[in-house]
Amino acid sequence: MTKPKSKTLGQSKAAGRSKRAAAAPVEIQPSMEWVRTRRVFAFAIDYALYALLALILIVLLTILAEDLAAAASLPSNAGLEPPSATQADVYYGLAYYAAGALTLAAALTYVACTLGGEMQATFGMQLMSLNLRRLDGRLIAPTYAIAHALLFVALNTIFTPLILLAPLFLARKQTVHDRLLDTVVSRTG
Repeated sequence: MTKPKSKTLGQSKAAGRSKRAAAAPVEIQPSMEWVRTRRVFAFAIDYALYALLALILIVLLTILAEDLAAAASLPSNAGLEPPSATQADVYYGLAYYAAGALTLAAALTYVACTLGGEMQATFGMQLMSLNLRRLDGRLIAPTYAIAHALLFVALNTIFTPLILLAPLFLARKQTVHDRLLDTVVSRTG
């Protein structure tokens, strides 16, 4: 019968440390290098997409308003008078309001599908190798992405765009709306 080898004090401490080291999760810090600059370019790309969409909607709805005004000005068999210039202005005014509402709806849908989607990044962010992460590790839901975009617009409207200087001073280069929603933008690559 062989006697089991006894561990020395140094061996047992080393074994305990290696078990704890293996059990402790390793948190990988996202790369924050050039995030602010990349984020500005990503925003410019996304804003250009929004502007192009708005332009297309305005042109299409103006053509629709023109057609409605032209159709309303045709003399009818009932002998009614053609609409006045004020009535035609109403069609154009409604077309511009509809274009604004549709642009907002399309922009929010874009944000919900991209930022709240699988890539967790808008098209501009993907081109700049960025994504949005929650600090608690959960994925960004589409409603959370919409809240992120609306909070960005609201804070910039209330506090002026000077609030965008916050990443120069806040931890993790976060904007104020990132800080309020516990999110951080980081590089993917």
